[in-house]
This record gives sequence, structure tokens and C-alpha cells, in this order.
Amino acid sequence: MTEKTRIELRLVLPDLPDERDACVARLESRLGRERGITRGHVVYDDGRPASLCLHYDPDVLSLAQVERVARSAGAEIHDRYGHALLELRAVGAEDAAAGIEAAFRAMPGVVGVSASIPAQRVRVEFERSHTSVAQLQAALQELGYASRTPREPEHDHEHDGWIGRNREFVMSLATGLLLAAAWVGENRFGIPHQVAIGLYLAAYLAGGFDLLRHLFGGLIKRSFRFDIDLLMLLAAVGAAAMGEWVEGAFLLFLFSLAHALEHYALGRARDAIRALSDLAPAKAIVQRDGIEQEVLGETVIVHPAQRIPVDGTVRAGKPQVTDLLPMAGISEAELLRITAAVERRSQHPLAAAVVRRAEADHIELPETSDVESVTARGVRSTVEEKVVEIGSLRMFEGEPAAAPEVLNRMVADLQQRGRSVMVVRHGGRWLGAVGLADAPRPHVRQTLNRLRELGIETLIMLTGDNKGVAEAIGREIGIDHIRAGLLPEDKVAAIRELLETHDQVVMVGDGVNDAPALANATVGIAMGGAGTAAALETADVALMGDDVGKLPFAIGLSRRARRIIAENLVIALGTIVVLSAATTLGFARIGPAVVFHEGSTLVVILNSLRLLAYRQDLGESG
Repeated sequence: MTEKTRIELRLVLPDLPDERDACVARLESRLGRERGITRGHVVYDDGRPASLCLHYDPDVLSLAQVERVARSAGAEIHDRYGHALLELRAVGAEDAAAGIEAAFRAMPGVVGVSASIPAQRVRVEFERSHTSVAQLQAALQELGYASRTPREPEHDHEHDGWIGRNREFVMSLATGLLLAAAWVGENRFGIPHQVAIGLYLAAYLAGGFDLLRHLFGGLIKRSFRFDIDLLMLLAAVGAAAMGEWVEGAFLLFLFSLAHALEHYALGRARDAIRALSDLAPAKAIVQRDGIEQEVLGETVIVHPAQRIPVDGTVRAGKPQVTDLLPMAGISEAELLRITAAVERRSQHPLAAAVVRRAEADHIELPETSDVESVTARGVRSTVEEKVVEIGSLRMFEGEPAAAPEVLNRMVADLQQRGRSVMVVRHGGRWLGAVGLADAPRPHVRQTLNRLRELGIETLIMLTGDNKGVAEAIGREIGIDHIRAGLLPEDKVAAIRELLETHDQVVMVGDGVNDAPALANATVGIAMGGAGTAAALETADVALMGDDVGKLPFAIGLSRRARRIIAENLVIALGTIVVLSAATTLGFARIGPAVVFHEGSTLVVILNSLRLLAYRQDLGESG
């Protein structure tokens, strides 16, 4: 006979950076070898934190023993393996990521490494007995890509002026000007050949400065690598040795210009990613000794698998309390007092509406304990030493004491009138229902029409809200089909059903309650994903804001990017085919062929940079 139990994964592996980290596989393998445990595996469901599911024989191990074994195995893995996320200061060579990864893999104790140039970060998994975070940071420093601490300000060359911020462009421009001066001076004005060579040498120095700096830096730090930079440098030197000064200088000019443009594009990407940190508040509210305090300069830790709730909406986000329906013997003020006391700790737009109404009515709110979110149902807290439950009627399903009939009639009436409804219970006493209403966001109908013009055939609303609200909103914004009153698992079932009748299904959701549905769709787009780990884990695309008006832009931009990628592949492969045939048949020497190849690289980069000027016009650039 086999029984099962579940333990929240973060309790077993407390500093896990990712629920799909290699340490999870190690834990599953380790538990599978334990006597009495037939299987251990991680379960991801309903957008909740991942849990460790253990199948065990109760005749061999008790439940308490199984949990001890799991925690012991997790502690063993935690003590052996560590994780570090190091920040880069700058990146020189275009293939620097591969060089960083290769250098770290050669270090004793490093078992995994991934470097991201746009994000300017290196993620390293290592054995604690062989190395440490300090040693990894020192290694990064030795490689010439200095990491910085969170308190260390980033140097962006602002104090160096325009030249400091655009040094690579300046050096590339200097190379081109010196090359032009030497060639025009010698061929048109008859300057001495030695003077022209001096100008060519100056062009070589300007165009090859970064290449030489990286080459000698690698030699000094014993991290020499045979890469594209070295190949270009050798090609230029070879051209000079053969007396082809113009070809060599022109090659360095093209290569340095391509580098400058590539780093400009990378810089734009880094700035966009780094700008996300501005979405995090500089201050926070904490409760200490029963008193709320505003704190600055402190760090809030969100453990792996925890979520910061951000909410799924096409409405304007400014709902209003329209109805206060207390039960017999309960005043409107009492209903609002208890409801607002709990909802003021929530960031949901509906919660904010309740709090605004309480403030407008000058109602003094009591203190509450921490608020517990019940997925797709409501919230739970404690007020005046009694449990408060606020949510839809689903919140109370399956309980022995069902909601009274008069309250059910209140809810049904509010829903028929298109209201979102909160049912409130305090310490077992039913207080009543709160009705709220909100108008659709401006331009939502226009956005949906643009999606249709982009080829999105059918628009369906999947919502946990009641049918009356969903139908009212759906009619106003022009939704084709509506499915209301859905739990997260119901949305998953709806997505799977739609996939059976449609070739492709795009799901747009909030990344928390909608995470399972996002994962099951052909393409999952998480809105408001800045603070949600679930959004980044399950969605294919994460849009940091919650403005649905950006959807046509995102779709149009992705289609333009795909088209440009195809164009670049044709340019690159076509150039290789033409040059291979030309050099093999003797129509082109190696020098001009290399210059022509670098020119095609420049064309590819310039073609890609067109995306920076993308403007939405039904998915096309203006």
C-alpha cells in the first residue's frame, strides 16, 4: 500500500532560484533512493507555489519520518550546492558571453553557468566545498568584467560628456576619417607615400584599439581566446604586410562600426531591462510592534515560489462601491468597516474601491492580521480576534453552514445588474454583500478591433467574475464569446478545448491566477508581469504594464522582428555563398572578400536596428 503527502518545495530547498533548477532533479533522484519512498517529484498546479509530492510505504515510514527524510535530503543538497547571480559592468567583445561561460566552467566546483549580455548578469551554480561567491566575483573581476554590489552606483560615463558615452562610435569615425585622408591625400593630392602610411597606421590604431586592448588584457589575465576579434586583427595585419593598407584599414573601420552599432542596440536592451527596477518602490510599509512604519534602504526578500500579486483587467481600474447590502441587525457602516479593514491590505482595484468608500464616509478602521489570499475565491484575515472571510460565494462552498437564502438572493440580484460582488463573514456571522461596478477602459473596443485586423479571428473572455458582470463588459467592448465564473483549472480546461477546434490559441492573463492557462496556450502573454515570477516562468511573453492597448503593438513588433530575422538570414547566407564561389573561382582575392563579408555584417546590424524605430500602425512600422 502506498500513500502520498505534499510539502511546499521552498521549505525543503529554501534558497532555490528557480523551481526548475538542477537541484530539484537532484532532490528527486536523492529521495528515490530512500528506503520506504517509492517516488518523489515536484508538482506545479493552479498557479500555487510548487510542492514536493512524496509516494511512500506507511508500513516502512511514518508521515513524520517521510517529512524528516525530505528535509534532510534538501538540507544535504543545500549544503553542497550554492547559487550566485553576478552583475556585469560592461561587455566588450560580441562573443563575450561564451568567453565568460567558458572561463567559469574551467573553475573548480562550477557545475553550471549562464551569461546574459543584455541583462548584464551571470548565473552560476557551484559546489560550496570547492568555491564561494567571493571567489566567483573575483574571477569575474579577473576576466575584466567587474561585478558591482547593489549599493555601488553604475558608471555610465555621463561625466565624460558625449565622447565618453559614444567612445566606440568616435573611434570608428576616426578610423574612417584617417583612412579617407590617407587615400585621398595620396591619390588626389600626391602626398608622400610615407605620410600616407602614417595616416593608415593611425587608422589601424583607432580601429584596432579595442581589439588590441582585449587581446593583451586576455594575455595578461591568462584568459586568451581565439575569437572573431583576433581573426579581424590578423586579417588587417596580413593586409598591411602585403601592402594592402587600404583594405586592412577599411576592414577595421567596418568591424569597429559594426561593433559600435551592436553595442548601441545591446545598450538599448540593457536600459530597457534595467528600467524594470524602477518599477520596484523605493520605500515599503512594515508593521513593527503593531505600528505601521515606512522604511527606506532595506531589502525585502521574496522566497522562491512566492508571488507578488498583480491583477488580469480590461476595465478602467477605478471601480466604485455601488451597493452596501447588510444582513438584518447589521449596519452599512459595520459592513463597510470590517470589509475595508481587510481590503486596505490588498492591491486589487476592487479592494481600493472599498477603502476609498470607507475613507469618504470617515469610518475608522480596526487593525487586521496578515491577509491570506485564497486563489480565485477571496481573502481571509483576522479582525478583532475573529476570522474575516471576503470573496465570492465560492469562498464558502462545501462548508456545513451554507450562506443564508436571503444573502444568496442579494448576490443574484447584484450579479443580474452587472455588479462584482463581495460576500463578507466575520467570526461565523454573515455581515452582508458589497456590490461594485467599473467601466471598461477607454479604447478597449478599438484595441480588440485592431487585433481582428491583425488576423485574430475569435476573441473570448475567460473570467472568474460572475456571468452578469462578464456579459455586461463583454457586450460593451465587443467580445465574441464569454465564459464566466471560472477557476484557474477551468481556464486550463477551456484553453485545451479551444486548442481542439483552433490551430493556435493565444492566452492573455495576469501571470498568477492565469499561470496554468498561460502555460497550456500556444502563446501565453502575461500582462503586468513586472512583479510576478509566475509570469516569467510560464508565459512566452511578459508585458510589464497592464495596458491591453499594447497588445497590437507587441504582435506587430514580433511579426516585424520575425521578418527582419528572415531577411538577415538571406543576406548572411547569400553573402557566404557568393563569396565562397567568387574566391574559389578566382574572381575575388581574400582581402576584398573579408571586407565584403564585414560589410554584409554591417548591413545585417543596420537592418536589425530598424526595429528601434518601429511604430504601430495595425502591426506595421511607420
